[in-house]
Order: sequence, then C-alpha cells, then structure tokens
Amino acid sequence: MPTSVPTPESTVVVTLSDQAYLPRAMRTIRDVRGPGRYWGPLVYVAVDFDPPGNFCDLYEVEIWRRRRIDTSVLDEKIRARPFTGGDGREHTKTAQWSKIHAFDPEFERRWQRLVFLDAGLRVFHNLEPVFAHPWEGSIVAHSEDPKRFGSQLETRADPDALAQLVELVRAAGHVKGDLLDETFFLNCFWIYDTTLNDGVHQRLCELMEGFPIFRTNEMGAMNVYFQMLRRLWRPLQIDRLGSDGRPQLFDWSETGARTWRDYVMLKYPTTINFEDT
Repeated sequence: MPTSVPTPESTVVVTLSDQAYLPRAMRTIRDVRGPGRYWGPLVYVAVDFDPPGNFCDLYEVEIWRRRRIDTSVLDEKIRARPFTGGDGREHTKTAQWSKIHAFDPEFERRWQRLVFLDAGLRVFHNLEPVFAHPWEGSIVAHSEDPKRFGSQLETRADPDALAQLVELVRAAGHVKGDLLDETFFLNCFWIYDTTLNDGVHQRLCELMEGFPIFRTNEMGAMNVYFQMLRRLWRPLQIDRLGSDGRPQLFDWSETGARTWRDYVMLKYPTTINFEDT
C-alpha cells in the first residue's frame, strides 16, 4: 500500500544549533529554501541564543529558543569512569545532546511528519524525494551497515552500565542476539512520524544519564530507543545514482568520481566549498 503524501501543513523541516554553529545552520536554511525548493514550515531550534531576526524573517523561519540539555550528571559519571580512546566528543561535543529538542512534544501537536537536517548539511537538489519517501510509523535514517553498534559504545570503562543496557534491551524483546552486533543509523538527517512521540524527549534524557557509555552522544541513545527498544527505524532508501541520472538522495560525502551534483544532500561535501551558493 503506497504511503500517503501529507499536505504541507502536516510536515515541518527542522534544524538546530547553538550560537557557535549559527553559520552552518544559516547555510542549511539557505539550501532548503534555495535548491531544495521547500517553502513549507521550517523551524530553527536555537540553543541558548537569539538568531538574527532579519535572516529568519527573510527565509520565513520560525525560531524556537531552547535551553541546552543539561549534561551535568553524564559529565560527572564519565569523569569518574573515563572513556578508553575515541575522539573525545563525550567531553568536547556535549552540545550535541541538545538535538533531543527535535522531539519536543510541540512538534507532535502541530505536525505529523518532521524532517531533521543537521546544521551545515548541504542540500543541492529539490527535496521532493525526501517527502516521497515512505515514513509513516517509523523514523527513517541512513544505515551505517556494515558497521555495528558495538563501535558506538564504550565497552570497558563502565562494565556495569554496559551490562544494564544489554539487560534493558534484552527485556524489550526485539534484539535476539548480541547488542554489539546490531546495525544502527546515522542521525544527521532523519524523517520522523511524530505520532510515535511517547515521551521520547524524557526517555532520551534518561538514557543519557543512565548509560554513560555512548561514544557518539545522542546518536547512541537514539539508536537504543528507536531501534533496540521499539524497532521503529526504517533504513533510508538512498536511490543510488542510476542511468536515468537521478541524484542519489543522501550520503556522508562523495564517493568515486562523483561530485555534489550527483546528490540531493551531503553531510560533508568535498567538491564544493561550504560558502558556495
């Protein structure tokens, strides 16, 4: 049965950043309104600052100012049991946890479908393929296969927390094998059915504080909640570039001899400058 295409009023595009990432958020907003050709509802969740009013008026952006997610409990636990190796983002990029605000219950009250784009993600073509993607009853995001979820966890510093997480997931009944061998998704871009919002904001905060072992911060907690505990993740159908010349829907960066022209969206393009319009 084909998925229905909601009216523009039932869909919202969202990006989020603190003040340090404002230029990246502005770049993404310009892309969404420009080559993305999307002029429906667009919300910018501004963490602890007020973005430029003229810019937001010009691009018809609704501003939601929110406080940074409190990571003090998590910080204390990680200081007591420091991670072994990794890139250190558990200390240097804790602002990433504020992406939990993308699950603010207000979104559910106003829109049925939410499309989230990281601040700085580039859009090069019409976003219509995003809106045509099956999404109802799920969160849609790009699979990191063949990587496995164990790479996203600190498995040595806090064995008790790891054991408790394994038990929590086992009790949910969806993971039959080894949690560390599960597939997982990237969270720089996702499509979300907001009718699934059953206290997601609070549950993600609880996972953050209860399990101080997520190497990629909020991405690990989102995978536990949506994939391991609820089995709501639908892998993104990226429609790789074919003979008909259609651009691939999404990738981390260009592969092979491709350029930015071959993609609808890229997280980290290398064949175009960030400043290029």
